[in-house]
Amino acid sequence: MNRLLFASAHVDRIAAEASLPAKFKRLLDKANLKARFEGQRVAVKMHVGGGIGYYTIHPLFVRLLVEALKEADARPFLVDGSFSTDAAVGRGYTPEVVGCRVVGAGGEFDRYVYTRPTPIPGLPEVEVCGNVVDADGMLVFSHGKGHGCTGYGGAIKNIAMGCVSCKTRGAIHGLLG
Repeated sequence: MNRLLFASAHVDRIAAEASLPAKFKRLLDKANLKARFEGQRVAVKMHVGGGIGYYTIHPLFVRLLVEALKEADARPFLVDGSFSTDAAVGRGYTPEVVGCRVVGAGGEFDRYVYTRPTPIPGLPEVEVCGNVVDADGMLVFSHGKGHGCTGYGGAIKNIAMGCVSCKTRGAIHGLLG
């Protein structure tokens, strides 16, 4: 049974148990991660940011998620675009901080991909990143960016554009021109 879990971001008092990390931990405890991911290699797909942008999920929350997955007997790893791993280090997304490996979705040089045909005119094929395809499961850890009028556009883009090669992202952007 799927259900929506929610916790208010409002902090009503100064106490550890009322903090956002404590609320998130309680949500994770209710999420039944063991039933979903036990024994699996789980790609935790998120956007680690880049440049001067700073709207990403704080590494503390990533660590709490990774710890919860490990408690559920899963083997998590953090994944983002192949060339995002350098940006990840600068923002605190390191194995020492988040508690798991941090890898590029398409490998070190964005060459670890699987080519798949598409029926989309102008986009005969896509290159899907190998570290995403080869995972047993994926947990998408997105933040709502509020892109203009699209609401969770950034969260959806985390999957749609974040799991394909740079070449494919360029081809998709070319369709819009």
